[in-house]
Amino acid sequence: MNFVQFETSGNIAKIALNRPKANTLNLTFLRELLEAFELAEADEDVRAVVLTSLVPRFFSAGFDVMEVFAYDREQMTAFLSSFGRLVRRILHFPKPVVAALPGHTVTGGAILALACDFRVMAEGNYRIAMNEIDLGVVLPGSIFRMLSNAVGIPVARRMILSGAALTPAEGLAAGFLTKLTAEEQVQAAALELAQLLASKPGDTYLGLKRVINKETGVSDAEFTPAVDPWFTAEALAQKEKIRAGMQR
Repeated sequence: MNFVQFETSGNIAKIALNRPKANTLNLTFLRELLEAFELAEADEDVRAVVLTSLVPRFFSAGFDVMEVFAYDREQMTAFLSSFGRLVRRILHFPKPVVAALPGHTVTGGAILALACDFRVMAEGNYRIAMNEIDLGVVLPGSIFRMLSNAVGIPVARRMILSGAALTPAEGLAAGFLTKLTAEEQVQAAALELAQLLASKPGDTYLGLKRVINKETGVSDAEFTPAVDPWFTAEALAQKEKIRAGMQR
């Protein structure tokens, strides 16, 4: 794998995003993440997963604007399908998943973090944002449901309709985050939580996770964004504006 580091230590698997400089997501990256979660599930010695980043100051800035925004319909269909499968894979993963967020957690990156069971983030001048509205893209209702389950409907409405970002402190207060810690302690804090969860009865943990997913309305939810909204005149104009700004 080129963009994902997979390693195990004891009964914990660490899946680390490693695509400098902001862990932006393309089709290859998504497929590698799916492969890493398959490895973690297949390894009977693994009882919990830490999903993190090796890139300083970033968990993920979301989709790779320069590459993904240039995809044609066939490429975009494959990309969005892989993204939807990855979100479902993490959300319904049969073992505990803890996100260790060392920095900015934005758009697609924020959705991946939301799919984890718990989230530990670094203190600092970082953003948690789901500003797909600025890209001219409509998110599936399931993503709003995930976000509102974490932070409540009023905060979720504000984030999605205005693109407003949360600071780490606001993310903790709203419920997006489980814990805040110093930047150098993020990995250790997430590992400590993962080890605690790994000590729980595995079948019971999975059973309770399934109950929670059912009761919060995400058990059978569809997480693959529709392709058509990416190719409306408004979305194409927004994408071109963003790409042009990044090329300056």
